[in-house]
Amino acid sequence: MNATNLRNFSLAALLLFAAAQTATAADLKEILNPKTGKVIYVIGKGGKNKNPGTKEKPMKNIDKAMAKAESGDTIVVAEGTFKGTFGVGFWEMTKSVNLYGGFKRDFSARNPIKHLTVLQPGQDRFTKAPKKHMIFTKNNFEPKHPIIVDGFVFEQGQMNPYEGGKGKPEGVETGMMKVGAGSRNPNATCLTLFGADLTVTNNTFVNCTNNAVRLKVGGSRGIGLNGKGRALVANNVIVASRMSGVEVYGTEDNAGTADIHHNTIVFTWSRVKDLATLGYGVEILTKVKFNIHDNVIALNIGPGVNNQRFNSHIKMDNNAFFGNKKKDFWFNPASNTNIRINADEFEDLELDSVEGNENKFIKLPLDKAYTAGVIGASYSEKTDYNPDSQANKLRGALGLNKRGKIKSKVSMFANRYPWKEALKLWGAVKGKGAQNP
Repeated sequence: MNATNLRNFSLAALLLFAAAQTATAADLKEILNPKTGKVIYVIGKGGKNKNPGTKEKPMKNIDKAMAKAESGDTIVVAEGTFKGTFGVGFWEMTKSVNLYGGFKRDFSARNPIKHLTVLQPGQDRFTKAPKKHMIFTKNNFEPKHPIIVDGFVFEQGQMNPYEGGKGKPEGVETGMMKVGAGSRNPNATCLTLFGADLTVTNNTFVNCTNNAVRLKVGGSRGIGLNGKGRALVANNVIVASRMSGVEVYGTEDNAGTADIHHNTIVFTWSRVKDLATLGYGVEILTKVKFNIHDNVIALNIGPGVNNQRFNSHIKMDNNAFFGNKKKDFWFNPASNTNIRINADEFEDLELDSVEGNENKFIKLPLDKAYTAGVIGASYSEKTDYNPDSQANKLRGALGLNKRGKIKSKVSMFANRYPWKEALKLWGAVKGKGAQNP
């Protein structure tokens, strides 16, 4: 091979390698031979929690492995469905550990969308743990090492409370989600992490009741990063979450950066059934710098990206938007201003970078009945108030407040999405959104 051909070959190899880094799951050998800590193996059925957690004697439950782990350890989880010990269905992280799912049962291979590691609490989960997130750390958590969550399916559709026939378009699995007075008031983020170095990659999030991914960046000085903490949310599929798909903020000034890229985020629902507030694909909060690029953000009830906290430290490049009911970007450039715009107006934003964003139809492999319901989603109210009714006249004479009734109607709200259908979104758009890991 001559020098010219060698240069061309090297350049081609470099470009191919760079493209592969967009979405490639961590190498099997690298995961099973970490630079720090030990590896704890979990296989679900067939394992025992009294086992040491070796490959030969794996543990049964993820939460028991978390309790056994030390900061810096790695927990690897085989394919299967996990509901938590005794079906409690939450996994609290008290130490900085790395969690990897998507392994074949003998740990000889790994593919997060072939060997599915599914976190799926059952119907009685809110009775057992009404205010617990699925995987979470607390604010008083002391981060000593990076935290990685990679290769899981987070699925809350079995545990959420749904109406029978209310707000149920034809062909959709359930009625609308029960939220507010008279319901179990679900409040469980799929993934909430606090730390200085957070990585969330190659996961599928479906039917999350209160945000899919919530990351709190802080404590960087505790592990020597000195205000340069980071949150990476890359190559995830996020479908039919409530309130927001991805939310990141800093717990201290200049906490670090949030890099959000190659995610597919669709059907994020509002806080309650009036379809009025929240419903963000990505929510930009404060005290971190944002780099949001190469995502597919579509068909959300609110705006695709929300920035109402006056954060101007944002790069937002090469994203594909369409069908977001409150446009692609909602921001407040000054006090008492409220602006919503689509991608074709991004060039006028005073941000660090806004290049290559598009708003155009993209054909996605979505459930047709659910998609039709979201496109036509509507809410209406009818007030039945007559101040001159006999009852209200009597109440007035007695010095009591007069009363009326408000009847509300919603066509659809946070209904359960068929979680296996969400897996079809992997690799659906070449170069943007979640790529096959």
